[in-house]
Amino acid sequence: MLHTPRGGGLEGRYESPPMTRDQVEFLLGSHKPFLTRDARHDLWVGDEHGNLLVWDRHDVLFAYGFLPDFEAALRQHGYSSGGVTIPSPHQHSYDPRFDDDEGQLLADVTWQRQPLQAGDQQ
Repeated sequence: MLHTPRGGGLEGRYESPPMTRDQVEFLLGSHKPFLTRDARHDLWVGDEHGNLLVWDRHDVLFAYGFLPDFEAALRQHGYSSGGVTIPSPHQHSYDPRFDDDEGQLLADVTWQRQPLQAGDQQ
């Protein structure tokens, strides 16, 4: 979801065609610096079973679907349950060095773009 475009893209909810796990890992790996260091987007990754991971601009991970599987995978990587605190006030970083990366990510996939919904903009 691109909610704060800066690199020539249009704001919106971008959905890719179905991808294999290897394709998703390649796409995310190819754009890792942009995806991990810039807050102009939220990242949603889902599967055909209705499971969904959302990593938002506040660096919070949300999991929807069969939660025991998500919890087990996160524990396996050293995570544990806990509260979420978003500092207030806080700021989001939109680094101009990533403006070209935004455009490249949008060019790398044939996305279907839908308008943002009311709750998407903060």
